[in-house]
Amino acid sequence: MNDNHRLSFDTVYSRSSAFGQSTPVFWRSLKIRKDNAFIKQDLRDLMKENSAESITMRRSSEDFGPRKYDQERSTFRTSIGLDGYIDDNWSYSTYFQHGRLKQDTKWYGEVVEQNLYNSLDAVIYKGNVVCADRNEAGEVVGALSGCAPINFLGNPQHSAEAIDYISTVATAEHGGTQTSFGATVTGDVYELPAGPIGTAFSFEWRRDSAYEEPGTGIRKGIIFGNSGLAYSGAINVKEYAAEIIVPLVADQAWAQEVNLELAYRYMNYSSTGSDSAYKVGLTYELNDEIRFRATVAESVRAPNIEELYGAASTQYVTRRDQCAADKIQNTDDKYKANVIKNCAAAGIPKGWMPSQEWQDSGSLEGKLGGNSKLFNEVSKDTIVGFVYTPTWLEGFDITVDYWNFEISDAIYFYNYRSMNENCYRSDSLDNPFCQYFSRDANTLEVNGYLETSMNAATEKKSGVDIESVYDFETSYGEFGFKLTATYVEKYEVNQTGNATDLLVNTGEQEHMRWRARLNTSYEYGDFRAVLVTNYRHSAVDDRNGWNIEQHDYNEIPSYTTFDLSMNYRVLENVDLRFGIQNMFDKTPPRHPLAFEDTNWYDPIGRRATVGVNIKL
Repeated sequence: MNDNHRLSFDTVYSRSSAFGQSTPVFWRSLKIRKDNAFIKQDLRDLMKENSAESITMRRSSEDFGPRKYDQERSTFRTSIGLDGYIDDNWSYSTYFQHGRLKQDTKWYGEVVEQNLYNSLDAVIYKGNVVCADRNEAGEVVGALSGCAPINFLGNPQHSAEAIDYISTVATAEHGGTQTSFGATVTGDVYELPAGPIGTAFSFEWRRDSAYEEPGTGIRKGIIFGNSGLAYSGAINVKEYAAEIIVPLVADQAWAQEVNLELAYRYMNYSSTGSDSAYKVGLTYELNDEIRFRATVAESVRAPNIEELYGAASTQYVTRRDQCAADKIQNTDDKYKANVIKNCAAAGIPKGWMPSQEWQDSGSLEGKLGGNSKLFNEVSKDTIVGFVYTPTWLEGFDITVDYWNFEISDAIYFYNYRSMNENCYRSDSLDNPFCQYFSRDANTLEVNGYLETSMNAATEKKSGVDIESVYDFETSYGEFGFKLTATYVEKYEVNQTGNATDLLVNTGEQEHMRWRARLNTSYEYGDFRAVLVTNYRHSAVDDRNGWNIEQHDYNEIPSYTTFDLSMNYRVLENVDLRFGIQNMFDKTPPRHPLAFEDTNWYDPIGRRATVGVNIKL
């Protein structure tokens, strides 16, 4: 706008498509009545001999094809900023931003469960095979209108009418928006002997919203294994912050510069109320080569919209119960006394077992969703480090930081198994886990549950970050090296707060001791090439529960890949680029436990990309 004020604007739109495939629909307990039209005589005679009114069958049903999903996603973001100078001492910066996400998903190969049961109940009525219309006594009184019978006994060809009657396409729409506004004012407020006190004051307002709108079939819960309700939610946040830098010492023989850094932030969430965070830091610059720094802070993370308001959807899990006699018998000794005590306190008699019918009834149905009772998790942070920039080696510097984070009231997701076990393994029934599953008052068998997130965990992590850069020029071009590495000293998690549940996960696959990346660059004229070396240290799958009697493949080897990218400027505003990811086609470790998360390893292999960048 002029020398003192600058206006900026940008907007981004993207659209992507994705698809995937899973197993065909399956059932663990399909009922075939003795009057089914497709039962052969030998089976009918066998049922008659055993006075069986029906049989049950398990079936992975490829009759309707594999389940596939197609997903279309679009994102849009626009922002405008205004920054500049108020006077010679004070400056300002403001921005407004708005973005949205919209995602449409379709699942093919799904079935309407009740329609399948209708078609499966095929009988001969008035000389024709039809879908049975039965009275309350189970007697056939007619044929169901619009239903086409289907035969699951053997592998016959199904009619197009039956496939159309049973098959369906499930849909869901998901999206969200974020709108934010912020303003910051910076300036010096007072002159000390070591220099001026620098300040920054800021305000930010933000609104995040999200929604999910399943199709009618999913909302009504009539589609195989796929039900859920619509939800929408929004969080408004107001944040006020102040930062102050106080120069304590300058230009002394023992210190070139010593600064005190203070910061405070007040936050008000519409979901979890008000909270605050702070930072106290000290920097000590000995000379032009070495600087030390230390920070203690308290930071806050509020639960997100899905963690708070996600609609309860249908979930299926393996049937298990911590209070079953056989489960108690095999419980670790450090929990057994509590389990016996708590199961008795819950009214479950000694030696109790769920019925065989309950155990054989396939997956246990429950819900998965958000938890509106969540509150903010808090982290106590400590960082101590130094920066070394030697004058005798131009272009080189190294930064080393030791960090320690301790999170209390950490938000963790708990599945049915962990809820059920943690309820009875705790010191008493007065714990946060027992409320998320229920039992039948007569049989005492679990008949419902909710898998959700809770503020029940603690987490401690410490380690060292290293970053080093070395750049130099030669007559053959410019060379650059940048190393970033992290060493994990400790990673401990306690998901219940009980002392017996402390897990030391240091060195496991997700928290390996060392992780590093080395960027090697070369630039000559309009040509630039970068070789990236990615390294993951060797690890173990399980440091807590594993023993040699289970298996002998706990050790996971290290993993290193190389990526090469090249860029050539053919015109002033046109760049050609070429890249090879995983250029030596390094496969993930040949290990049965190393394929659980593709963020750790590259499951695709060597691949090349070609592109052009044009600046208008």
